[in-house]
Amino acid sequence: MKRIQDAKLGDTFTTVGNEDSVVPYPGFEEPKPMVFVAAFPVDPNDYSRLADSISQLVLNDRSVTLQKDFSEALGSGWRLGFLGSLHCSVFQDRLRQEHGGSVIITDPTVPTKVEWQDGTEEIFQNPSEFPSTDDHRMRGATTYELFVTATITLPEEYLGRVMELCESMRGEQKSLDFFHTTQVILRYEIPASNLVDDLFGKLKGATKGYATLDYEDAGWRPSQLTKLQLLVNKAPVDAICRVIHVSQAERLGRQWVTKFKEHVDRQMFEIVIQAAAGRRIVARETIKPFRKDVLAKLHASDITRRRKLLEKQKAGRKRLRAVGNVVIDQSAFQSFLAR
Repeated sequence: MKRIQDAKLGDTFTTVGNEDSVVPYPGFEEPKPMVFVAAFPVDPNDYSRLADSISQLVLNDRSVTLQKDFSEALGSGWRLGFLGSLHCSVFQDRLRQEHGGSVIITDPTVPTKVEWQDGTEEIFQNPSEFPSTDDHRMRGATTYELFVTATITLPEEYLGRVMELCESMRGEQKSLDFFHTTQVILRYEIPASNLVDDLFGKLKGATKGYATLDYEDAGWRPSQLTKLQLLVNKAPVDAICRVIHVSQAERLGRQWVTKFKEHVDRQMFEIVIQAAAGRRIVARETIKPFRKDVLAKLHASDITRRRKLLEKQKAGRKRLRAVGNVVIDQSAFQSFLAR
């Protein structure tokens, strides 16, 4: 074996010629990742150093899946798969300690499944590869979302807040049990995408830290999913992309464009930031260009001359917008993706 990734948990070694007589260990299943993030170096020259840092951490945790990734916006990096949200959070903390602040980690995502019209199924781990709703392949296709059964133990006084939180995350209540005069066990089936969207942090905030959360896989369910993308001057930013339920598109789209606008510098031409769900634009923000005062030296000149100069400036901006590429600093992505 030349790579660490070739050594998998559960592999059985035997002598040459006896492969057919070896019985795999009963009941063993290869760990299946449930949560995915992508990691990119802030400085592209640090790619090798980041690869070494990740390899060292994976040596101590063989349940992490690892594959190379590439983003037009962030360059070369790695896509990492984890068993759950806590596993993902711990690994991220260790990676930041090992590699310092010079690493960009995308928001965690979960797999999605599409059943095509011919009955075949395909699971997408990278949201940027998920087909858009206007893709011809999606005609007659069914999209599936991964769900989990969340078991929440909490004091009775916070029951109303927690139920409201779970309902806002499209949760479906399965049971409610009082096992003590002041303690409640609440079970909800919740989309896994909402679980990894800091559900535990929101739960702690709603109960002042007095709740506990446990969850288990509840399988796939048919769901109306769409791919939400961020566009800058109509060009998609592949690093900022997520597969979500259609009901969340407008709210999340507005959050994205407002937050991203805060981190992009003004330039010589207008920058249009949009959030798109399929062909539909759900939110938009505009960054106005720098404007030179072309009338400063004219003083009391004729109004026709003033109008010509303003029209010339407007035409020049239009040409810039047509040929100019928006320069977005890596720190903008780092700030945007930071929780």
